Amino acid sequence: MLLKSRALSIIKSKIYGITIPLLKGQRLKHLILILTVPLLVFIGFKFFNSPSNKINSDTSFGLNAFQSKSFETNNFRFVISKASWASLHKPGGVVKTANKYEFYEQEDLSDLFRRFGIENTILDASPDPKEEMKRLFKYNDDYFVLAVLRKKTTNCRELSFINLSKGIEIFRGTCIPWTNELDFNGSGGGHTEWNNGILLGIGTPTTDYDNTSNLAQDDSSLYGKIIYLSSDDLTRSLSSEQLQERVFAKGLRNPQGLFKLGNTIYEVEHGPKGGDELNIIERNANYGWPLFSFGAKYATGIPYTNHKSAVDFKIPIYSWLPSIGVSNLTRCPSVIADQYKEFDCLLVSSLRAESMFIVIIERELQRVISVEQVNMGMRIRDFYRFDDDLLFSTDGFPVFKLSVEKIW
Repeated sequence: MLLKSRALSIIKSKIYGITIPLLKGQRLKHLILILTVPLLVFIGFKFFNSPSNKINSDTSFGLNAFQSKSFETNNFRFVISKASWASLHKPGGVVKTANKYEFYEQEDLSDLFRRFGIENTILDASPDPKEEMKRLFKYNDDYFVLAVLRKKTTNCRELSFINLSKGIEIFRGTCIPWTNELDFNGSGGGHTEWNNGILLGIGTPTTDYDNTSNLAQDDSSLYGKIIYLSSDDLTRSLSSEQLQERVFAKGLRNPQGLFKLGNTIYEVEHGPKGGDELNIIERNANYGWPLFSFGAKYATGIPYTNHKSAVDFKIPIYSWLPSIGVSNLTRCPSVIADQYKEFDCLLVSSLRAESMFIVIIERELQRVISVEQVNMGMRIRDFYRFDDDLLFSTDGFPVFKLSVEKIW
């Protein structure tokens, strides 16, 4: 027994590469260590890979999806599968390069500035750490970002549109002095290809602040407008005079989504308290904000206007009351579009309602025929189309790939 006890006191064991003596009376501690080490490794992995600790803005994942889930409507089954490994706290954009996707958080703007050398191009302002990236996308293989900048010498916030790939700031909105009433979640960012260029929506970054909302009717301001930028415009800096010539439509509050379907340009935007809108965008049209809206002021609940003023503006073809927190739109997947081939078919995403909506529109009369809600149980922030692939991003969940099947 004496020899056995002495032997136990000098035996050594290697656990996870660490040499630990097995002394008499320490077997329990040894067991606890064996169980604790993998637990600590797991906790550390989850911590350093959580959205709030993601520091690599160029994180890329292969296209192989995994873990699917389905949601059924009256006629269709929506099947989603993960396209990203990590959850995104607040998605800023998804782009496709070669055979992989890149996923970005809104907070990744500073990393993108360093990656593309923009911090050496824009010297008088820097990314606002509380706002940062509003929309990231690719066009003609160049990366573009709509971002909130903070002036270094004054207490101003400015909305900037930048060609990251070429290191060019295409335009910057006028300085808006910082107040607690500003909310750059209202910056818009909806975009769609049109006429060898893009249409880009610029919102009015506020909830109820009249001075900012009124910029939507100010022809000298870019806020509250949709602007047209040609392919040539997207490779150079534009003066304020040149930008005023490129205003396509005005009177918009927060144009989150734009999509050209056939010859029609559809737009969705956040209303105020109530009144999210689906609009058909036409050149030189005025959509009324803040002089006309079906919504009300957040602070008082008082409606924005007497609706008799609607005759002066182009009104929405559909308005959600109460608001669904509309976020973007795209064409319906082909399985759904084929079912409604005599009509325009749109898929609309939402934050507050945590749903997608199938919207069927009569083309000639520009009249909404039906709106079908598909409850997804997730705040859906954006759609991304890559050829036949349709992805969507969510707050606090991964990016998903969507496919649709008939259920009969």
